[in-house]
Amino acid sequence: MPLAYALGRVLHRVAGRRDAAFSPTFQIPVAPGAPDDPERRRRRVVPAIASVRFDRGEPELFAAFEARTREALRREAAGSGLSTYLLAAAQGAPAPLAWKRRAVSPRRPRWLDAVATLVGGRGCVSRIRLDVAEQSVSPACAVSSPGRLPSAADPLGGCVVTIVDDGEAGAITLCGAGFADTDARASALLDELLETVPR
Repeated sequence: MPLAYALGRVLHRVAGRRDAAFSPTFQIPVAPGAPDDPERRRRRVVPAIASVRFDRGEPELFAAFEARTREALRREAAGSGLSTYLLAAAQGAPAPLAWKRRAVSPRRPRWLDAVATLVGGRGCVSRIRLDVAEQSVSPACAVSSPGRLPSAADPLGGCVVTIVDDGEAGAITLCGAGFADTDARASALLDELLETVPR
């Protein structure tokens, strides 16, 4: 949760609108089902949509963000969250599958951009927890391409931050497009992100 809060703060800065009341939205993948459900990890994840609130350029307290976001994660895991309902509605829409796929791709119609910006967001932060019996595991990384790619009309793009850990040690990656489209920019953004994480 601290890394998600830091990502929201960084995205707010990157978006360049200091007076905005919210950071750009971002996703936190969650597996549907109860935490003790052994089948939970086999299900397709659902993205919980989150953002950090701001008041005259100052971010909300971490505790407020954490409480609100944990509730959003709980609702998605229980099957009653916003993303769950939106995905169900999209699946049930009377339209060809090819059109539905195009509607959420980078080649979507421009009139869907506002919906994609809100639901898809500018970023994604996820954690992959390795359950291992041994004391240590070989270093592992995971990298995903951002769902929001830059365009002439929207050069900002998006990023994906992924942590892989075994409870004691881990690795973090950031893959970006637009505002983090080079190794140097991605590295600087990752440094800023880690410096922004609440201690």
